Amino acid sequence: MIRCAVLLMVLASAARANAQPAGYALIVTNNRSQSTARPDLHYADDDGVQYAELFRDLLGPERVTLLTQLDAETAALSPKVQAEAPTHANLDAAVTRLAEQLRKLHAAGEQSVVYLVFAGHGDLDRGQGYLDLADGRLTAQELEEFVIARLPADRIHLVMDSCNSYFLLSPRKPGGKRWQSRTDVPRDLLAKYPRLGAILSTSAEAVTYEWSEIQSGVFSYEVRAGLRGAADVNGDGRITYAELAAFIRVANRPVVNDLYRPKVFSRGPAADQNGSDALLAQLPAAGGRRLLLGAERDQRLTLRDHQGVRLMDIHREAGTPFSLTLPSGVPLSAQEQIQGAERPEWVDRDIPEGEHALSELTPRATEQAGRGESPLFNMLFADAFGRRSFAEAQTEASNPDEPPSGVTLRDVDRLRLHLSLAVSTGHEIRIATGLTWIVFVAVPMAALTYSIARYANKSDDWETRTGLATGVGMSVVGLVFGTSYLAASGAEDDLFESFSRQDFSTESARSRNIPRYERELKLRAEQSQSVRSVVGWCLTGVAALIIASGSYLTIQDAVRGDPVRLQGPLNLTMGVGEAVFGLFLLSTDSRLMDNWRTYSHDPSVQQRSEE
Repeated sequence: MIRCAVLLMVLASAARANAQPAGYALIVTNNRSQSTARPDLHYADDDGVQYAELFRDLLGPERVTLLTQLDAETAALSPKVQAEAPTHANLDAAVTRLAEQLRKLHAAGEQSVVYLVFAGHGDLDRGQGYLDLADGRLTAQELEEFVIARLPADRIHLVMDSCNSYFLLSPRKPGGKRWQSRTDVPRDLLAKYPRLGAILSTSAEAVTYEWSEIQSGVFSYEVRAGLRGAADVNGDGRITYAELAAFIRVANRPVVNDLYRPKVFSRGPAADQNGSDALLAQLPAAGGRRLLLGAERDQRLTLRDHQGVRLMDIHREAGTPFSLTLPSGVPLSAQEQIQGAERPEWVDRDIPEGEHALSELTPRATEQAGRGESPLFNMLFADAFGRRSFAEAQTEASNPDEPPSGVTLRDVDRLRLHLSLAVSTGHEIRIATGLTWIVFVAVPMAALTYSIARYANKSDDWETRTGLATGVGMSVVGLVFGTSYLAASGAEDDLFESFSRQDFSTESARSRNIPRYERELKLRAEQSQSVRSVVGWCLTGVAALIIASGSYLTIQDAVRGDPVRLQGPLNLTMGVGEAVFGLFLLSTDSRLMDNWRTYSHDPSVQQRSEE
């Protein structure tokens, strides 16, 4: 009897060890932008509906929570979908409910896994990323404190499709370097929470790329296709971080323009010893609707529902079979692209409930031609995915791109504007400086020389000769400097032309070049301020000489008892006016410096200039 009890305990323990962890999904998507500078999205709510359908197929219908606001079109396509608004209050309530379920599982000795999915607008502020909810920002700190830290799951998988989503994980200075202070290091969520893994797009642009043909964000569409089995390159029913990342890389590889090609960041939980091969999702072992793809040839498929909504794409490489997990309860069809002699042809097949091989399904006349509104996005899935391309993607992943810097095309446009202002301002400054040297230095010193000669009665004593030489010399200096400034070409022109020739199409090029030109703009501003100071001191010195000469002449007339002649008071008046102008130049900034101060007021520029 005791032996039977021990055997039952061992079997129960083994069953618990082999049992799949209980999975839950919390999906938060939002079309609306909190910034008037960015237009609202069109398909984040559609992404939420599709993610919810995916995780209901993988985890069960009662374990999925969706926070989104359906627009009229999405509500018409998905009339049975119920969702709450993506607000802070609703997110807090959903996390509270989920945390309570996880604690019960933990008390019962069961393992758990949570999928956190966010799709919508995001951005970067002072090195910290944030997401736009319906009622405000969800910052990286709030994501950690109010969501991740409160969920006692054994594993948490974070999927994000938003701009600058990388900075929700790892705060960085927009110049590309990590925050250096020791207290900031633990803020890297993946280092702080070994049970947390993440897969996301690292594009720094303030645009979430959507395509109306797929009615989805491009990255989210690819993630869902991979999790339905299109990324299961070894056919074991387990989708790893490495497999999904490779699937997305291969799908996006034909998109040449770096601006539009998502750069995948993928890292499994640090608690899993197998690193990038950490398990991300487990496909259901049996039941449901399945589509089996053989290994005989390359095969490109588009799967749609009865309303024409595109469910997923897959371009299967010859020699690699796949088993796709599909939603039940709705009519589905597979549209296969077959390369003809002149152009691709399309063959449709209805996909029944249950498990079926594609080759066994009866082809029918194509009802919907293969189409796409953008040649750019039509390149998606142009490369086949399979064992060979997986190995190639793994090689690419071993030489990753530079981490995202947060330097966007908006930064390029903003700097270009200020450089163009520097060009026009530089022209004005050179003209003003040249005229200042002539009008306020050359002319007054010529007048001073004349007054000395006149009042000295052409005397040849050394004081007179020294005064005459000083006046003539400074008059010549003022004339030379003035004409040289008027004739000189500006360094700002060369800087702007150099900037215009640069390639800013890639994020690495932007992060490399933008700080360099910011330093150049700052240098030009400092140089203009230095010139302004030199001119100010020169004017103040000249003013002192003229005031001294005017005072001397006026006093001499008074001592001699002669009538006060015009030259003395005129020199005094001119000297005081010139002194006021010189002090004004010394106490104020040049227009180039004002331009730089306005530009550098942005926190991201301040952080780049600190590095």
